[in-house]
Amino acid sequence: ATPTRAAGVIYVNINAPASGDGATWVTAYKYLQDALAAAVDGDEIWVAAGIYYPDEDEGGNVSANNRDASFNLKAGVSIYGGFKGDETSRDQRNWDANLTVLSGDIEQNDNALNGVLQTPDGIVGGNSNNVVKGLNLNGNPAVLDGFSVTGGNAFVIPAGFTGFPGGGAILLERARNVHLENLTVRGNQASSALGEGGGIRGRDSELTIRDSVIRNNLSYFNGGGLSFSTNETVSIEDTHILENVHIDSTSSCFAQISGGGGIYARGGLLLTNVVMERNVADCQGGGLKRFGGSLHMYGGAFLNNEVRPSQISPFWSSGGGLAWVDSGNMWIDSVLFMGNRVDYH
Repeated sequence: ATPTRAAGVIYVNINAPASGDGATWVTAYKYLQDALAAAVDGDEIWVAAGIYYPDEDEGGNVSANNRDASFNLKAGVSIYGGFKGDETSRDQRNWDANLTVLSGDIEQNDNALNGVLQTPDGIVGGNSNNVVKGLNLNGNPAVLDGFSVTGGNAFVIPAGFTGFPGGGAILLERARNVHLENLTVRGNQASSALGEGGGIRGRDSELTIRDSVIRNNLSYFNGGGLSFSTNETVSIEDTHILENVHIDSTSSCFAQISGGGGIYARGGLLLTNVVMERNVADCQGGGLKRFGGSLHMYGGAFLNNEVRPSQISPFWSSGGGLAWVDSGNMWIDSVLFMGNRVDYH
């Protein structure tokens, strides 16, 4: 068993030698999985620039080329990327200069730029089903901050989760007090015919997404970029959601339960200064599809989003920027809608 220790900072650097203990930058863990295994409530994990795969560790908790391997969030543990590897304060990190990648490319053969897939077309072979997961989280915040999350290929429902496959980058269920900040979520997909949320999928969870970019993700049922369902409470702030794609592969346009190029959402959704741009959906909601629940939007914009006619159900296209289906409440304040369109044929 792992010995109990006081909460503090755990250091990770992919360029460190093996057999580190994570106590300093000099003795950093080589793999993020080993730091997560050791982390306790109150810990911060500082991760230096590099590419980290969920099937790599020294502790034997994961196995190589296992598509079920993920980085599992823990309540009360904050994971920070963007370090060079010699910082003494979290404020010294720079996630733009020190690119820190969580990648589902466990075979390490994808077509990527500096480890980040530009689109899901770059996926080659059997990638991780979900790069990051959070299940049954309660208590202090679980934080993921300062990473690019890429190359997730959600095709099956992992053990303990319910609903449809999804969340190639990040999958959450019954996860409370989750904070996703300063992330780039790009080049992920929910490739099942019932795939929800190519980038992020949440179910019965409470989370905040802040200062992030959700780009070039793909789903085949709903939510090209993000999908939230079943008693969700979601706040998204100062985030750019662009060039995500939803494809109707199941004739679900006819039942009006599919769509949402950028976001598909049920439950409570608050958008503050969110820009939805150039997202594309079959069916409904090029930028956002809302299926019941409440929606509050303050600031931000819907720009050049598109609904195209589904090849299966071509007559149910609506809401180039925003589509609202079923009952619920909606407040929109100072949001720009421009250049959105619906293509009927």
